[in-house]
Amino acid sequence: MATRLLQDPRPVRFAQATAGSAALSIAAVGASILIASALAYNTKLGVALMLALCFVPLALLRLQLAICAWIVLLFFSRASGLEALPDKLLLFITVAWIGLLVGRRATSRKALVPDRAVMVWVAAFVLWVSLTLAWAPAPGAGERPIKELLYGGLGLALVLGATVGRRHVRWVMMAFVAGAALSVLWGVAKGGLSASGGEVADLEGRLQGGAGDPNYLAAVLVPAVMLAAGLAVQASAARRVLLAAATAVIAVGIVATQSRGGLVAGGVCAVVALVIWRGRRGLILALIGLVVAVAVMFYVANPAAWHRVQAANGNGSGRVYIWNVAWRIVHDHTLFGVGIGQFPQVSPHYVLKPGALEYVHLIVDQHAPVHNVYLQLWVEAGIIGLLLFLGLVVTSLALGWRAARRFDARGDVEMSALSRASIIALIGMLTASFFLSNLNADQLWVLLALGPVLYGLAQRQPRASPSLDAPG
Repeated sequence: MATRLLQDPRPVRFAQATAGSAALSIAAVGASILIASALAYNTKLGVALMLALCFVPLALLRLQLAICAWIVLLFFSRASGLEALPDKLLLFITVAWIGLLVGRRATSRKALVPDRAVMVWVAAFVLWVSLTLAWAPAPGAGERPIKELLYGGLGLALVLGATVGRRHVRWVMMAFVAGAALSVLWGVAKGGLSASGGEVADLEGRLQGGAGDPNYLAAVLVPAVMLAAGLAVQASAARRVLLAAATAVIAVGIVATQSRGGLVAGGVCAVVALVIWRGRRGLILALIGLVVAVAVMFYVANPAAWHRVQAANGNGSGRVYIWNVAWRIVHDHTLFGVGIGQFPQVSPHYVLKPGALEYVHLIVDQHAPVHNVYLQLWVEAGIIGLLLFLGLVVTSLALGWRAARRFDARGDVEMSALSRASIIALIGMLTASFFLSNLNADQLWVLLALGPVLYGLAQRQPRASPSLDAPG
């Protein structure tokens, strides 16, 4: 026994560490050879393999951080070469999440929101929209919208199931703000504010960043400002400075898009915030002042941009005429719609009906969408599809409001602020969607998940310890 006590365990530990390092090195070299071979054989296969080997381990070890990385990349989903990357990462993270559930490293209580009403609405909505392909005149045209809708629903489910702690809610919101600011900075670095517009601006010189369209970019930037306001309520001084800087960058992006819909959404957010966030009106007014100051400086330096914003001629760049055609289709297909993705297929037949129409080329030649997510849903999925989507929206907003009231009752200032910020952010994007057909924007589905996430957290949080984080 004495002999065993006098033995030095360090040689054994050194040998084990050396063997572990050697095994890790061999694995790294093998993985590198495998990725290089796959890239040489097929670029897409190599990229997919690289993502699997690099990203899945991160998702297994730090699932919430992987989700945050995915949210940041959503703001570059239309950037050249990155179009398919967010969807692939979403699938990788989902596989990792399922693996954690099977391995019991994530409990079902944390992985599923106590209130399942949102998932019921999502499932019913996706099922109905998919069913509309049964009577669609060109079912092949609905393949992509259905695929995008499935990705959106999957992203919502992932955020619902994996965002189980207070700090996770902060991370998701900070990732949203960071993605918005980085998308603007990336666009500026690519020459989006220059006279030529570079490769990240449209023909009119409007900034489109990584969104591929100025109006779509503005629609996701406005909610980011609201989330930044919520994060700033209980943040440290250093973090507030960073959030203020990010807000200024995002404000530049909003005005640089020259999107009237984005400006309308920002105005609606400001009014709603002043109404439902009474205890923080000073912060809201300061935020409004910052955005307005940035906008004034930008438009003074770019008078042509201001001229475009105020040069509304009553037709919304052709939107009103497209809406007129959409209403004609709704009149004939009120209940069931014409099928998902079918408006560009059906609309040319309706421009021949009596009544003056301009911008016919937008429908016949360019096959433009409706440019209104609610009217497009009514056209393509009927009143049933529209009501199912509105049911999902109302449920998310209601759960966010109930979460805010619960946190208010417990004196939890931070989570109450984040709940209100999530409500206002969602309202902002829904307002912008009145001028866009952006149901495929994954940011919308992330925002739809925040209210239920916060309500689930409010239900699980002990009354006596509102400041404690849920275990990771």
